[in-house]
Amino acid sequence: MRLGNDLMNAWNCIRPLAVAMLLASCEDAGPTLIEAPLGEFPSSVEQLGIYLDPADLESVDARAVAYAPTHELWTNGAAKHRHVVLPEGETIDASDPERWTFPTGTLIFKTFAYPREDGTQRPVETRVMRLNDEGEWDFASYRWDDDGRGGARAELRVAEMVSVEAFDETFDHAIPSLRQCRQCHEAGQRRVLGLNDRSLADDTNELDRLVESGAVDLGGRAPLVIPAHESADERAVIAYAWANCAHCHDGSVGTNAAFDLRPEVFLENTIDRETESEASAAGIRVVPGDPDMSVIVSAMLDDDGARAMPPLGVQRRDTESIALIRRWIAALPTTTR
Repeated sequence: MRLGNDLMNAWNCIRPLAVAMLLASCEDAGPTLIEAPLGEFPSSVEQLGIYLDPADLESVDARAVAYAPTHELWTNGAAKHRHVVLPEGETIDASDPERWTFPTGTLIFKTFAYPREDGTQRPVETRVMRLNDEGEWDFASYRWDDDGRGGARAELRVAEMVSVEAFDETFDHAIPSLRQCRQCHEAGQRRVLGLNDRSLADDTNELDRLVESGAVDLGGRAPLVIPAHESADERAVIAYAWANCAHCHDGSVGTNAAFDLRPEVFLENTIDRETESEASAAGIRVVPGDPDMSVIVSAMLDDDGARAMPPLGVQRRDTESIALIRRWIAALPTTTR
């Protein structure tokens, strides 16, 4: 009798966990997100359906089209594995270079990974965007297990930090909250940051490949590119600003738009121009010949007493880009204001 009571007490202790595991198992027995793109976001990385083998980030579903922006948003130096999955027979309408139109049910996946000592990559997070049937973008994020073989959906109520050892240092990778997702993707006119003409149309011919695959239709127009400049550094700075700044600062009416840093007006709106945004310190954005007095540099270094730029997803500063911008400013001919 005592053994029976002990067994019953043990069952009562583990029953809630057993029920939870059963429910999770039932949920994950259903179709993957790729198979049912307008369904509920699943609870695990495995049920996204993007990776045929979660231990191999190159092993993806045949419906997933990879893309790699030439000019990309910096996130701690992480490698990013990007894929777009379109409903069968659908294409991205890119006839308007400033506003690509995505079909309902579009899924966009981005997995962040960092190098291990053995040369392999450790995935830490997969972010998902989905265009719902109301024309709005939904967001979900998945935190990978330490062994890199799967993971679970993050709650997105608050940002979560994942400790990373890479590049001979230890730092945090931030999984953003839902509010932070929207802060980046809804600040300006662009909702999808890396899928656009200027990010993809360059020497790599990445946009050409997407057009040839049938994923993108330009409507017969020529791609919009970041124009050449006399200085290679100047063009590289403008490209950096397009990928890292202009999704917020695009001259639109959004509260975070503040001012326009798109390629066509970047020089006009930075060189010898005073800051206007409450998010930055007072001063001159670019002081020709003087990087140390330029607010754009101090903001990137996070030492101007205001909010660092870019404001999210940067726990490690982009030292190469900071050096590039300093070099470009130092080479500018000085002016008299």
